[in-house]
Amino acid sequence: MFGIWPTLDSDMPPVNLVNNSIHRLDVKAYTNDFDCYTYNTEQCIQLARSSLGMQCVTLVIRVKTRENIFDLLNNMPNLQALIIRFHDDTWGDEDDTVVHKQDTLLDWLQDNLPSTCTIIRDTYLIGDIRIWIR
Repeated sequence: MFGIWPTLDSDMPPVNLVNNSIHRLDVKAYTNDFDCYTYNTEQCIQLARSSLGMQCVTLVIRVKTRENIFDLLNNMPNLQALIIRFHDDTWGDEDDTVVHKQDTLLDWLQDNLPSTCTIIRDTYLIGDIRIWIR
């Protein structure tokens, strides 16, 4: 996990690092103003195509839109598990009683990801979606 990284040229963590033993990459970190860092399309592609992204087996990340998941899945050949939070996810925003509410994001993911993916919403951190890729 990168934690808080300095903002020099970019708000992105140092994805140009090389280490053959890193298999889990947690980039759902906080910026200097303690807001959760969110990756946009360009940054998702840059991360996925980096040496860390190419060898990553498990990724923990927050992205701007649900479509960003394709940038990660299509460019990370070794990815097997994804813990992802979407900036545009409104699950649980209205109130704490989400038992009977339709989970449109989960429905969208199940409709748009391959059937070989197992998709669940974390029961403790309800903003997190866990995806296993087979």
